[in-house]
Amino acid sequence: LGRKKEYRAMLKDLYDYTETPEEIEALALSWIDEELPLFKKAMDKLTKRYHCKPRVEDCNKALEKHQHIPLKSLVQTTQELRTAFRALAEQEWVHITKKYDVRVIKTPTYLVPFLPTAAMQPFNSLSKPFCISFVTTDPKASPSTFLPGVAQTLIHEEYGHCVNFMNSY
Repeated sequence: LGRKKEYRAMLKDLYDYTETPEEIEALALSWIDEELPLFKKAMDKLTKRYHCKPRVEDCNKALEKHQHIPLKSLVQTTQELRTAFRALAEQEWVHITKKYDVRVIKTPTYLVPFLPTAAMQPFNSLSKPFCISFVTTDPKASPSTFLPGVAQTLIHEEYGHCVNFMNSY
């Protein structure tokens, strides 16, 4: 695309990175080298447990079959998992402000095209902030309907976006 010479300046000026594009790529590749064996080990356990082929698609199908969460229970399951994860999150990942206020709701129909799985939105940031965490339950969208998928979505939305917003505020 003819932009290769521009990357160094963009990384420095826009993102304040001191690393070169080559250093960032080498770091990313080292993370893959470090995590790929762990991923393969987890995949092997899943394939043995659920008697499926060692492919991501097949493991996802097996998880969907054996750990399925009905769409009507998805919001409640997410709320229950939040409670279970809170202590773990504070112990292992991040301190959470005492003013933390996140409300989990079903994604309204009019937002489903924009939020096919889940999302968060901060509100009232100039006085008493809170976040709404949307959980999409529409079967025509892409809801997380097995426990590891719900956990991953929750970790990303809540312990990524919501906690960072509330702690930053």
